[in-house]
Amino acid sequence: MNAVFKSRSREFEKLLEKETDKAVAESAEVMAGRIKALTPVRTGRLRSSITPSSRLLDGRCPSGEGQVGTNVEYAPYVEYGTRHQKPQAYMRRGAEASLETVRRIFSDRLGRLSLDSEVGR
Repeated sequence: MNAVFKSRSREFEKLLEKETDKAVAESAEVMAGRIKALTPVRTGRLRSSITPSSRLLDGRCPSGEGQVGTNVEYAPYVEYGTRHQKPQAYMRRGAEASLETVRRIFSDRLGRLSLDSEVGR
């Protein structure tokens, strides 16, 4: 009598990548929302330019990575200030305010992983 063992590590890797990408996309959206809420508004251009990015959201990031950013040229001057203007750290404060939620998102998504329940037998 022989016992046969089959590795399901490849299946688990695919599942882990899928769930990680979902968590990254959800986290990027949450972070973008928090950053927008803290963005100072004069015309609204800076706030409306803040966008989340990930493989699932727009395909611009590799798997497992996400970004929140803006292409507005004056954004760094608002964030870090100038000699004429005080810094208004909306990006840093928004990112920090999102950390606990991002941890929870990853914990929830990755905590659900189970070889028996998620990967076919």
